[in-house]
Amino acid sequence: MEKIYTSKKKTLILGVMCFLCSIVFQQNLMAQNNRYVIKGKVVDMRTGQSLPGVSVKLGNSVLGASTDVNGNYQLGADLSPGVYAITFNFISYKPETRSVTLGTDNNVTLNISLSEDFVSLNEVVVTGTSVATSKRQLGNAISTVSSRDIESSAAISVDQA
Repeated sequence: MEKIYTSKKKTLILGVMCFLCSIVFQQNLMAQNNRYVIKGKVVDMRTGQSLPGVSVKLGNSVLGASTDVNGNYQLGADLSPGVYAITFNFISYKPETRSVTLGTDNNVTLNISLSEDFVSLNEVVVTGTSVATSKRQLGNAISTVSSRDIESSAAISVDQA
């Protein structure tokens, strides 16, 4: 009977020790990452006006943000120190990718100016499917509404153009 009791006691002590070791190990892993805040303002290179709705994405991750009405963005992430790529995308503007070095300073400011992309400016095709496609590949009825059509019409919203 005493042998079974001693065996259970050893198992319990071993289990508690494993649990405590796992907590210490987890804290060591978490200590390698720091909380960084990357913020800045995105403006039009030609006019200097702020650009609302610009997509800001951190490298090949799912971390991202978009600019507010004043062109400001803020991206917070738990990352290990190093060099990361940040990509800025906006319709009719050339995408820009910049490198940012994360180190001892947890607050990083990265302001950027985007230039308009006149060469590859194409129509935007909005479809009801989850797969992007070109106008030529669509098998259903489509209509194109240009900015001139909207400006010259008395439409209040886009669906009335």
